[in-house]
Amino acid sequence: MAKRYFHIHKYKRIEWGDNKTLVWRCMMENCAHYLHEPMVEGKRSVCWKCGKPFIMTKAHLMRVKPKCDACVNYKAGPIGELKLDELLKGI
Repeated sequence: MAKRYFHIHKYKRIEWGDNKTLVWRCMMENCAHYLHEPMVEGKRSVCWKCGKPFIMTKAHLMRVKPKCDACVNYKAGPIGELKLDELLKGI
């Protein structure tokens, strides 16, 4: 029977074995879990920047260490950080 893990995996894309097969391995301590690339989409992972969980999409598979959408789009900044003067400028 397969071992059951009770945490959200923190995936990282690595080359595995002599054939350098691309797999997504959990980098949490004492976790031997890994998935082949086609199986990762739709799985929950921990963000490498903020540590919050998110769902892996095709866009996240482009990175070796995937980050959540909030951390990838941090330059745009959330709407709450806009200043009132900037919001009222065009009115």
